[in-house]
Amino acid sequence: MDRYRFTLLSYCLLDNHVHLLLQQENTPLSTIMQGLQQSYTQFYNRKYATSGHVFQQRFASYPCMEDAYLVSLIAYIHKNPKASGVVQSADDYRWSSHHEIVRPSKKNLVRVEDLLRLLGIGRAQFMAEYHKMLNEVEKKDITHTYMRESDEALEQADQDSAPLNGPFRWKKHSMQDIDAAIRRYEKLSSHTFNIVQYRRLFAVLCARHTAALGKEIAARLDVQPARISQIQREFAEGEWTDWLKTQFYFIEEGLLVT
Repeated sequence: MDRYRFTLLSYCLLDNHVHLLLQQENTPLSTIMQGLQQSYTQFYNRKYATSGHVFQQRFASYPCMEDAYLVSLIAYIHKNPKASGVVQSADDYRWSSHHEIVRPSKKNLVRVEDLLRLLGIGRAQFMAEYHKMLNEVEKKDITHTYMRESDEALEQADQDSAPLNGPFRWKKHSMQDIDAAIRRYEKLSSHTFNIVQYRRLFAVLCARHTAALGKEIAARLDVQPARISQIQREFAEGEWTDWLKTQFYFIEEGLLVT
């Protein structure tokens, strides 16, 4: 959260999807989600000795334009396991921030003080409204409030929600731009990437930020197209070293602001 400068307001992890309520600062939503998904995939694969993708589909995003709806939205997110018939009460579900809301701690991912400061209310008022919403809020209430397809803000948020394994729709670069970004970073960091490191960085950055086809990237790097697919798969499955991933994100951040 510190790296991408966002505040996590609530979450709920279910069997086949996850709900997140985030407050952004300057980092694009697509960058935040890419980082979260990659980190969780690495954790999951290490823990369960598996490999491959954990999240198979693109994420959907909806803007919350009014703070007054935040409490109902948080309650809706935490109510999902009960609404799905998994548990009888939000209290019975371990993998959500409901318990962090009820029992604040410095170890929690969600800090209640951030919520209270955002809403401008005291804890007693917040908890009273929160528990009320846990009993009352329904999916139709959230759908009517946040998911109006004609909402201009929603349309913009959807533009930011590009597929994580493809080029950002809202930002396009050329392969020459990618090469220039890598070389520029080398000068700034006083580090020269070897040919293997360069190929990995170039292949994935091109896949995410250009419209170039795999065979075009392969021709530029003088490798077989199958090698480009392999590099992209290694990146998606978290097989890069932490050092190289860090360099990748620094270069990508430079691309996003140019």
